Amino acid sequence: MRDVHEWFDGIKRELLAKCPYREAEYFKRFGAGQLTREQAWGHVSQNYLIVVYFPRIFSGIHARCDELEVRKECAKHLLVEDLGYFRGHIGATPDHIELYKWIGDDMGYGRGVYDQLRPLPETTGVIDLCRELSQRTPWPAALATTAVFEAEVIELSQIVGQSLVKHYGCRPEHGGMNYTVHFEAEQQEGEDTEKAILEYIRTDGDRRAAEASMRKLHTVLENYAAGVARAYL
Repeated sequence: MRDVHEWFDGIKRELLAKCPYREAEYFKRFGAGQLTREQAWGHVSQNYLIVVYFPRIFSGIHARCDELEVRKECAKHLLVEDLGYFRGHIGATPDHIELYKWIGDDMGYGRGVYDQLRPLPETTGVIDLCRELSQRTPWPAALATTAVFEAEVIELSQIVGQSLVKHYGCRPEHGGMNYTVHFEAEQQEGEDTEKAILEYIRTDGDRRAAEASMRKLHTVLENYAAGVARAYL
């Protein structure tokens, strides 16, 4: 078999080369500042629903995994997401749900809007995949998939995060902070996740399960990009 790191890097590079956050028309227009604030809010509001569920991937894997070092890696993710660990300090930011709501603050959307949000079918597809990763996907395959997810978030932070500040009214120290935090955290977490789990992808069957899950993630993110374009462009 090919070296597991070479195998994983090859798949990740292939998927990131087609990253929907960079390649899809909606996000190209988002990055160029060509959307109205209401159109830009379309993605921000739908992605909020994904942000709410995302940490549960790691809590679900933590509960199912017998490997202490892997559970430590899951706990690190939860520390960042739910306790605001940033640049060496717990509570350096709010929890990531509150941090994300800062975007809405700066875009002119009141806090009451979040209880009224309803997911697009394509958003539900992403959330359903998160549930699979948390509860049913073999944990080595699930964590390999989250490592790709984090790499996609780095792409998102550079496009959407910068544009929110430049074009859509977000202050760097408030609404813009969500993507600053994610850019820095995910760069470190993605590398650590890969180191923690690749040694547990040992057989052809392990690789097939992980690759199928990673490719499914890419498909649901492509569908999501198409969904926000359909609904908001």
